[in-house]
Amino acid sequence: MKTNMIRLFLVIIICTLLINICWSQEIKNHKSSAKRVEILNTEVREIISSKTNRQYFAYVYLPQDYYESDKKYPVLYLTDAEAFSFGMYTSIFLFLRLDDEIRELILVGIANGGDLNEHFLSRRRDYTPTKVEDYPGSGEAAEHLRFLKENLIPFIDREYRTYPSNRGIWGSSYGGLFAIYAMLNSPETFQNYIIASPSLWWDKRKMLDDTKTFVEGEQALTGYIYTALGEEETKGMFDGWEQFNELLKKRSYKELNLKSELLQNETHVSMIPSAFTRGLKALYGKISIVLLLETLIKEKDLDAAIKYFYKLKQTDPEAYDFREETINAHGYKILRAGEVKEAISIFKLNAELYPESPNVYDSLGDAYEKNNELENARKYYEKAYKTAVASSATGIETFKDNLDRVLKILKTK
Repeated sequence: MKTNMIRLFLVIIICTLLINICWSQEIKNHKSSAKRVEILNTEVREIISSKTNRQYFAYVYLPQDYYESDKKYPVLYLTDAEAFSFGMYTSIFLFLRLDDEIRELILVGIANGGDLNEHFLSRRRDYTPTKVEDYPGSGEAAEHLRFLKENLIPFIDREYRTYPSNRGIWGSSYGGLFAIYAMLNSPETFQNYIIASPSLWWDKRKMLDDTKTFVEGEQALTGYIYTALGEEETKGMFDGWEQFNELLKKRSYKELNLKSELLQNETHVSMIPSAFTRGLKALYGKISIVLLLETLIKEKDLDAAIKYFYKLKQTDPEAYDFREETINAHGYKILRAGEVKEAISIFKLNAELYPESPNVYDSLGDAYEKNNELENARKYYEKAYKTAVASSATGIETFKDNLDRVLKILKTK
């Protein structure tokens, strides 16, 4: 197991060094006046460890409207966040934000700023909790955690508008091992953990022994832990990951949410973007409000659901997914399941909440048509068409086709 891991990391280091050399040579030989690509909304801050005097760089991604608002934001700290990987993390985050699937965050990538060789050496040093003879320079996780607690985190909280009570950490492989180390040795530092393929094989699985000791104690754990592993990883990786999850589940912490996923057809490397995506959605995903509204409609009435919608939108706009298309999609989901009357109620709610959208009326017309209420179908198809024409919306021809189809049916009756 250990021999295989050593070979894997040697192959990775050799390949990345060759790539780095080729890229460096290409850049040296290619002089261009073109502007370089920059990561959107990102600042670079230099941080020095007060204990080791080592230099680190914090890549700080800020929300689009950060400097135009006074809002505070949760922070997610990213291990292994050199420039080549931080770009991937921010891209995934921005795609999820594009469709409003997750809350807005401040992302802080932790990097040493060196080349790939320095990166691999520093991660082995900073993320491993014990010294292992076969891995020179390892075993300084305690110093790195101290750097985070005494230097980096206070700097970020001082310089930016953050929620110190909503702080998370992402880590994969050695980074996942470090996230677990931080959880066990300083559980108050982070409240949220996204842990991917943690290297729990390290030092004869010592961190699993430490986890067992921790859960047998009285120390509380609160917040959210998401863990993931690639289906195609080694048995040793799987066994360690599974045992870690079982230890936490067996302890049954009252204020801890725990979710674990085995990612199909993924390896130790390919699972990283998938685990990061799914971890973001698990920890910071917006709650679909439509299920709450559906319950209110059933237990009370449509007016109660509408009032609750506007109340939540005013008091907690970042926590819920209020979008028209989300409500509409749920309506079609239950319509396909044959719950026509329930679907009509959801589409009516959407029409009340978004009266300027032609799509909400078109969906109502569709549901009524499927329920063979053709006069109601005609009424709402016509409203969809007229609303679209008045606002020059897209889809006018489709709305007209739907209306003409129902009118034709009505004429034959």
